[in-house]
Amino acid sequence: MNEELFTVARFYDETSALILKGRLEAEDIPVYMIFENMHSSSIPSLNSAVNGITVKVPFDFGQKALDIYFSSKPEDFLGDIQI
Repeated sequence: MNEELFTVARFYDETSALILKGRLEAEDIPVYMIFENMHSSSIPSLNSAVNGITVKVPFDFGQKALDIYFSSKPEDFLGDIQI
């Protein structure tokens, strides 16, 4: 298995990132949330400085994770979404 991580999406709110994380884990895809704890800052400029929360998966799961992400409806996520 390739140990490299693949970026699935980037969110500016923790709830949307956690929704995607739960969907991916339900499909037995390992998920890594980068800057998860730093995003909880109440200082908006700090949230922007760390570019939100990045949802990553092992490279070998990348295509399956994208398929799940793109099959979701926009209203399934609460905040800004970046790919």
